Amino acid sequence: TLELLQVGLPYITQRECSKASVVAGQTAARLGYLSRAAESAMFEGDLDPDADLLQTLASWLEEAEKDGLSAGSAMADLAATMAASESVDPSAQEGGPTWTLPGFDGEVRGRLRDNLLLRVQCPRDILVDDFKRTWKYGYFLGALDELCED
Repeated sequence: TLELLQVGLPYITQRECSKASVVAGQTAARLGYLSRAAESAMFEGDLDPDADLLQTLASWLEEAEKDGLSAGSAMADLAATMAASESVDPSAQEGGPTWTLPGFDGEVRGRLRDNLLLRVQCPRDILVDDFKRTWKYGYFLGALDELCED
């Protein structure tokens, strides 16, 4: 998982990034992952897995196995797809993974993300939205890890 968190920003931006940006992206992804772990611990027992996400994850894992890829690679691809597939701050009406994962609602998750990322310097060569998506990548990777444990 640590290795997958290290590639978050280049994965999201699909381009080369400066060393400072990669380090900041690693920090953002780790904060997202740890945020999901903390949220899960707070709501332990109250979190019912999302059936659609479970089915999607199973499909991605099956496809990865057919292609000879690791489960970790499949989860990283799915986490990146989830982070890129919705707006940075989707509304409740938009829905998406930020709102459908059990636990905090999407608005609370966005405020948590923003408060955490204020403490990490965002290098000039990356967009703030990409930085936020990298946090979401880590967050979603944590949620997928959680689903694989169940």
